[in-house]
Amino acid sequence: LPIYTDMGNDIDDALALDMLYKYQQEGRVELLAVMLNKPMAESCEFIDIMNNYYGYPEIPIGRLASITSPFPFVLYSLTI
Repeated sequence: LPIYTDMGNDIDDALALDMLYKYQQEGRVELLAVMLNKPMAESCEFIDIMNNYYGYPEIPIGRLASITSPFPFVLYSLTI
């Protein structure tokens, strides 16, 4: 199961990823990759922290190379 996320501007994706790690531990899913639709390194670092915390450092993380958006947003991953 690959997951596509917009990790960084609210908590819902962190909670969803938490749930998927727990499902993986129960053998209900196999998390193959986490794809981030933002170019910020901090969001990838946060996902990497979660991967390592739950014991899955080998799960690959992908992200956009760049993005142009007229809408600024708050990134909670910058404050962690």
